[in-house]
Amino acid sequence: MPDSSSPARPFTTLFAIAVALATSIPSSVVGQSAGEVSGRKVITFADLQTIRGATGLKLSPDGERIVFQQGGAIWILSTAPGGVPREAATGSHPTWSPTGTALAFYGRSAESNELQVFKYDLLADRREQVTNVKGGVIADRIDWSVEDKLVFSAQVPFDATSDSAARPVPEPASTERGTPLVLRQGSPDGHALAGILAAVSGPRSQVVETVSELFVHDLAAGGTRQLTHDAAGYYSPAWSPDGERIVCASRDGVYEATLYLIDGVTGERTLLVPGLETKKFNPTWSPDGRQVAYIYHSFTDSDIHGAAVVAADGSGTIGEGSGVLSALVEDLAWSADGRSLLVSYTDGVAKPVFKVDVATGETRTVGSAHQAAFTGTLTVSRSGAVAWAEGRGDTPFAMRLLRPGSSEAEEIYDPNPQVRTWALGEQEVVRWKNSRGHDRAGILIKPAGYDSGVRYPLVVSAYSQGTHLNGFQRVTDPGFANQAYASRGYAVFFPGPRLPWMYGAAARSEAESEAIRGADGWDLTVDDVESGVDVLIERGIADPDRLAVMGYSNGGAAVAALITRTSRYRAAVAVAPANLNWVQQALFQDNMSGRWLSTKTFTGIGEELWENPMAYVRGSLVFQMRNVETPVLLAVGDLDHPSFALPTIEAYLALRREGKDVTLLRYPDQRHSFHGRAHQDLRDRIMAFVERHLARQDEAGS
Repeated sequence: MPDSSSPARPFTTLFAIAVALATSIPSSVVGQSAGEVSGRKVITFADLQTIRGATGLKLSPDGERIVFQQGGAIWILSTAPGGVPREAATGSHPTWSPTGTALAFYGRSAESNELQVFKYDLLADRREQVTNVKGGVIADRIDWSVEDKLVFSAQVPFDATSDSAARPVPEPASTERGTPLVLRQGSPDGHALAGILAAVSGPRSQVVETVSELFVHDLAAGGTRQLTHDAAGYYSPAWSPDGERIVCASRDGVYEATLYLIDGVTGERTLLVPGLETKKFNPTWSPDGRQVAYIYHSFTDSDIHGAAVVAADGSGTIGEGSGVLSALVEDLAWSADGRSLLVSYTDGVAKPVFKVDVATGETRTVGSAHQAAFTGTLTVSRSGAVAWAEGRGDTPFAMRLLRPGSSEAEEIYDPNPQVRTWALGEQEVVRWKNSRGHDRAGILIKPAGYDSGVRYPLVVSAYSQGTHLNGFQRVTDPGFANQAYASRGYAVFFPGPRLPWMYGAAARSEAESEAIRGADGWDLTVDDVESGVDVLIERGIADPDRLAVMGYSNGGAAVAALITRTSRYRAAVAVAPANLNWVQQALFQDNMSGRWLSTKTFTGIGEELWENPMAYVRGSLVFQMRNVETPVLLAVGDLDHPSFALPTIEAYLALRREGKDVTLLRYPDQRHSFHGRAHQDLRDRIMAFVERHLARQDEAGS
């Protein structure tokens, strides 16, 4: 039986427990599903689903309007005070013309329902389809040149006779029963496990090999032509300021691994940033066309990530580990003067907007003093205005604008006025040290109507570090807690633990990095959570006798680590937990375009599976299920990838074999993300499970 006072956390004193029992919140307050708290509406999951955001923000060249995507439509908003959005078209990925008088966007053809490029003329209020690419286009970045030419991507059938190195074409699986998918040494990557579990509910579909190529549409001449034919796979194209060249990312297997310059007339390509060790994306031209900025992440070392700048003639690169910025960057844009980059990156539990001096690497926050969570595209106008979207503890989404010469960004759009009537829990950033002395930070939502003299049942949402930031906690995916729990009388805690396969990005020093790697990394995961929970108990917020933990995917793995090492939780929920069986995960690694991914880089063990199999067994939580004493609810979709679905079933069978209190929910039509009725059903079952187990002992049977 595991020790409920895990070595990863200090002992809770008997005095604290006695006080907790005397001041615990009555169970009649917890689980309230209707009515009001302090005159405000108790939040439901349905309420959270009414929250609206926006994506694809783009300022007009003069900065006087902003276009964005919301609810399947494209909207235009004046940036003047008091502006009201108006719907411009149905579609996605809008981009401005250089003159700011028209938009290009993706929409559905009325004849074929295929995705095509459309144009909206603002002056004439006219929308028209401008391309008719066979098979449709890709909803990727679309860019408009100064010469009124559009560049975009489309999937075309793979041509084995193209100029690129020949890639094997799969032998298709027939839709008729009895005909196999034939896989040999030279077969394409990623097909070995495709449809394994899906096969129980229907035949496999025929495999069709396609590749993404660049297309150019001339708005003046009215013609569309395929610009590239080399099967390299191109994405995120952007015209140079002079309209002569295109920069884009190119894929190696499933990753954007290189950057190319493409001649806009001939299609001739020049390698701009080589190498397959980092994923490179969002290439963006400087205003003078002399440099390209981009974001990079390492495949094998999560210490390597950031933003880099390369000379457009390929003569040199600043960055890739040193130079412009080393951080977990989400988005970037050039400042209007071309001397700085506007970037958003994760900084503890915040994701603010920074300005980075390209020459010196010096950074400073921009336009907002509070530590909010960035939630939308960074966009800069030629006039120097900067816009973005952010969330805060009390605001799901706010569009903000920093005008030229101003030091503080102003809010120009809040699409969720209904939130002001809800019973929200007050949100705060909690900082503490774990038992190893590592600085940690997490998010706490106090129960709605919080009383500082009362202890509350605590729900720990254990998803991994870097996801739950200081924004409005509304994620409704099963396995995540949110404001709906706080509205019903629970304290909700997001400790953001580090996991063994997150060692690089999570560590601030080599010593911390080493502590996270391999099987021993689970002890650090537990320490990160337990030390934070202890702080909430010591502060008199959490009732130590009514603790629950839940997690989805990475969070489900954290839940499994916790319940195999402590019995302090009265309920545990793990939805589609990740990597419970490291042995299986290593063997499921399929080839990626001739580059077998090293299993040792994934887990941080330092040795391959066949060199030290017991190290992989030690890290596999499915082999530790007999230690569990907590009631467990497991859930997974039958169509999820086998590396999630099969270990979840293994964990259930192991717990059942040992006579543990375990329930497994298998949803036959769901993948890794849940949707539709299954999504609602699982959310409701999780809430009921938590409420049942966190009820007061003296009222649990009532």
